[in-house]
Amino acid sequence: MKKRTLLIVVLILALLLSACEKTPSPDRANETPSVNEEATQTPPESDKSPTHTPRYLGPIYQTKIFLGGQGWANNVDKTIFYHTTNFGEHWVTVTPPELSKELSDYPFITSFFTSGKTGYILLSAPEDKSVLFRTGDSGENWETTQLDLPGGQLYFTSSTEGYMLSSLGAAAGSEYVAINKTSDGGKTWQTVFSHEPGQVSESLPSSGSKNGITFLDNNVGFITGSQPVTEDLYLYRTNDGGISWEQKSCENLPVFGEGDMWVPSPVRRINQSVAFVAIEALIAERDTTVTHWCKTEDAGESWQYVSSQDQIEFSDFGSPTFGVAYGNGKMLRTIDGGLTWDDYTPNTCPGMVPVSVQVVSDVLAYMVCSSNAPGDLEALNQNRLFVSMSNARLWQTVEAAIIK
Repeated sequence: MKKRTLLIVVLILALLLSACEKTPSPDRANETPSVNEEATQTPPESDKSPTHTPRYLGPIYQTKIFLGGQGWANNVDKTIFYHTTNFGEHWVTVTPPELSKELSDYPFITSFFTSGKTGYILLSAPEDKSVLFRTGDSGENWETTQLDLPGGQLYFTSSTEGYMLSSLGAAAGSEYVAINKTSDGGKTWQTVFSHEPGQVSESLPSSGSKNGITFLDNNVGFITGSQPVTEDLYLYRTNDGGISWEQKSCENLPVFGEGDMWVPSPVRRINQSVAFVAIEALIAERDTTVTHWCKTEDAGESWQYVSSQDQIEFSDFGSPTFGVAYGNGKMLRTIDGGLTWDDYTPNTCPGMVPVSVQVVSDVLAYMVCSSNAPGDLEALNQNRLFVSMSNARLWQTVEAAIIK
């Protein structure tokens, strides 16, 4: 009990110290962010290094924890959801009661959480209707809304305003989509953009598959995806709430071969001006993939190439400067906005495999590691949660007890 209490106290103190730093105004978005000097120091020796033991193993696979300590988690197939009020030390099961019953008709699950209290879970089937669950009290109660439109990926800019990228079907290398908007917490939706099968769109092409939607505010947003076209970045931006779209490029994005194909991940929003996008490059002349990172500081009007790393499986940023990436058996971190990456693998989870990471702020990050074999995702029920309060220099095991 004393150990858990100490961890919570340390977390709160770290967050309070972080909150004391002045937040840059939008007018200063183009200034070079300051580097956390403490984070550049050599990691000290610790007698609490992570170890591979059966203690603290459980089903938590992904987290979404907010400053203040409240947050969410789910198991590997998103059929069970959890909620915490103390930075992940304890969790209660908050799965909507009707979710398991609806899964037989709507097998695809997406979710989005806007705060420690408000969250959305969407069940859908291809080109069919969908079911939306919403909570505003940390999962104690859920409202159920039957939607007469296909489901898809969600992105909310507030507790009530959000967007849905709905798939209308795929054919011959194309994916038709609709973009729907809500202003009342998902009770009603308005279609602001939609493809018409067989017709060519002048803004957002039907060609290629779409893999993500992100909004910086109620007007500026992005859709990412891929298509079998070399040296083509599938990154589209809207500045009118999804009505019209324009393709964007990344300045100085490197080309390593004669037939590079780029697959961007969903845009990672930092604030209304700053965002990152990780781009997986498929290079015919190489046996491995390369991930490029691009960054915008003007709300997506322009994107600049930052850096590249080989064989990255996943990455995340929590501020304009601090990010974490994992791939090829290495845990990397950056404190200069992705310009350089340092290898901190020995300080992560020895004997286990990282499966997800969430960077919360400019100092706080969470990581889930699995004791199972890599790739055995369906059996990932032996996971352990770690937390870092030092820009990913050191990681500490979190009890992550499911108490209800």
